[in-house]
Amino acid sequence: MRSVVSQTRRAASAFLFALVGSAFLGSGCGPTRLAVEEDQSRTWPMYLGETSRICLSPWSLSPPLETLWRRSLTAGISEGIARRGDVLAVPTTRGEIQFLTAARGKTIGKLKLPKTSTTLVWPAPTRILILSRLGRGNLRCYDLREGRWLWQFSAGPVDTEPVVLADTLYVVSTYGRARAILAATGRQVWEVEVPSQVHSSPCVAGHVLAFGTDRGEVIALRRTDGTVVWRTRFRASVLATPVTYDSLILVGATDSVFRALAVEDGRIVWERRAGGRIVRPAAVNPSQRAVIYAANDHSVTCARLEDGQTLWRTELQAPASTAPAVAGETIWVGGLDRRLYGLDATTGSILWSDRLKGTPKVLIPAEDRLFVATEDYHLYCFRSHEVTTP
Repeated sequence: MRSVVSQTRRAASAFLFALVGSAFLGSGCGPTRLAVEEDQSRTWPMYLGETSRICLSPWSLSPPLETLWRRSLTAGISEGIARRGDVLAVPTTRGEIQFLTAARGKTIGKLKLPKTSTTLVWPAPTRILILSRLGRGNLRCYDLREGRWLWQFSAGPVDTEPVVLADTLYVVSTYGRARAILAATGRQVWEVEVPSQVHSSPCVAGHVLAFGTDRGEVIALRRTDGTVVWRTRFRASVLATPVTYDSLILVGATDSVFRALAVEDGRIVWERRAGGRIVRPAAVNPSQRAVIYAANDHSVTCARLEDGQTLWRTELQAPASTAPAVAGETIWVGGLDRRLYGLDATTGSILWSDRLKGTPKVLIPAEDRLFVATEDYHLYCFRSHEVTTP
């Protein structure tokens, strides 16, 4: 009897999923199929670009910039914007994914989900993974070639950005549940509960998945089974996303201290005090062997990776509103004064700035262009006339 009931429930769930999925892609949602080129040099598949979260572009993007196009969307733009080839996937706070051409910002398709904030990762040209912040079945996989939903999974409330490596998606929920899920099938590989709320997105550092907690820890889980490898206690909440380079995990906290931790055991290699809270991810400039981080006292600091020694420190006119983005000899960063800044990577001097209509929220560098999403529902595409190919 139990088997019959179970089969009936599974059949009903499958029918409901198909029904809801078709409703999401109903009339007015644009084409349900999308052909995307396989060009790795023109790919930004997830929040901050890659699993290390270092926000590094392979292209050198120099000022001055000119506005190529600007699009106004009908809702706020989430931070998990992704790009493949000439297509941008733009998640919104009202449950809609807009697909735009990178060249002109023209809408070529959209997906509609329940009206809650969404984010996404785009691990393969034909497959996109979409995460709604709330609701049952809030993690979904969509096949862009076949135009259909493949699976859904209930990941709980999520305020962080997921990360995908190979065929495994890692998601950390608001209430401290970390999960590894197979991207192809939606099957959960492991689940671990962390005794804290989490607003720090995970990064992949070799064999571990690392993220901060509101209780003031950085936790490293073994990627294969979720076992806690180490945890390092800070004096205040860790809201910023950790980034990783070489054998270090680099992260700031609300106690105004920026720290470098050893990937192997979590020990503090070095730490430096800033003049304000650090709530945004850092960036890494490999050519200088340096890390760039911003604090709420208007400062942007470039420090040497080996020992944290300050190479330069620049004062903006307001606290940074985005993570820094490294594009060759220029560091790009948005400010709460609605300005977009271009800093010299060697000296930190402000080379160029421009005031936008809204506060910059996220930056995506790509070839000769810089895409900037702002708090007032706008997406900008800036172009540089001085670009160096990788």
